[in-house]
Amino acid sequence: MIVASVADGLVASASRKDYAEAAAVVLTENGDHVGKVNELSGDVAWNYHELASTITEIVGRDVVYTRSAPEHVLILVEYGPRRGHGRIRRGARGRHPRRPFC
Repeated sequence: MIVASVADGLVASASRKDYAEAAAVVLTENGDHVGKVNELSGDVAWNYHELASTITEIVGRDVVYTRSAPEHVLILVEYGPRRGHGRIRRGARGRHPRRPFC
């Protein structure tokens, strides 16, 4: 199961092999990449239902995407590994109670 609060967001994933090849080019070419930011992503953006379906095909067992409730962001804000991460993601939804699940 994939649980995320991405709503209808898309992901443009790529394989480790693709990322490794890109890193090798950046690290071995002379000077073209010095001081620049290289954003890496896949060629096609897909939704999380498509991602789960593809993972199902690869691993041979059912994987589903479950859209988490808005409270997921609150949990990230209150108990997440990096305080503030959830605040960035919740955008302009306004203030939330400090401990909504207590």
